[in-house]
Amino acid sequence: LALAGTALGKAVTKLAMPIRYLAHYFMTVGRVLFHPTKFFAGMRHEGGLVFPLFFAIGTHWLASFLSFFWKSPVLRMMKEGLRDGVELWRGFGSDFSQIDSPGRHAESTLPPEAWTKLRELVLPWLWGSSSVLLDPFTSLAMLLITSMLIFVAARVLIDSESPIRWGATLRLVCFASTPILWSIIPVAGAVIAPVAIVATTTIALVEMYRTNYLRSEEHTSELQSHHD
Repeated sequence: LALAGTALGKAVTKLAMPIRYLAHYFMTVGRVLFHPTKFFAGMRHEGGLVFPLFFAIGTHWLASFLSFFWKSPVLRMMKEGLRDGVELWRGFGSDFSQIDSPGRHAESTLPPEAWTKLRELVLPWLWGSSSVLLDPFTSLAMLLITSMLIFVAARVLIDSESPIRWGATLRLVCFASTPILWSIIPVAGAVIAPVAIVATTTIALVEMYRTNYLRSEEHTSELQSHHD
């Protein structure tokens, strides 16, 4: 019975782990979305990058997956419009190629079969669900580039002597990109999400450098008092 109870306890613990991780994830999302000032004021600047990166990439993928359901009809309409535009341009090019000019006797447009194959290859990747599949890679690239740009700009414009490193800025950007979840709101989310990300990132930067400044002041005061 003791062995059975131990095995049951281990099984329950293993089952509870994913639930615990999900609860922690959604608690973090709620704090960033609705209490960003409090969240970033208490966020540690130093630490690992694995959790922030997985958090951000997972959040971006979730937003991309859920928003795909409302974007898909809109993109389908855009695809139809693009296809009509391609057909119109191809017809125009075909008519234009009939006009002879000195030094030009070759056709200026691709054969119809080539246009068809091009559409079949390119359009599904541009407008289809492949954008959701590629989202983790595009999100990772965006996070790395954005954090580097913010880090350099902060060093130049705010405090060139700050001890804050690029890793801390990357952690900040990972959590500050959480408002991408607002993109799941049909149509309006495409505008709300980027605005919210900019606002949250600004709050995060202010809190990070303010906290760093206060800590530096406290450390200086302690050294002075100890010296006295």
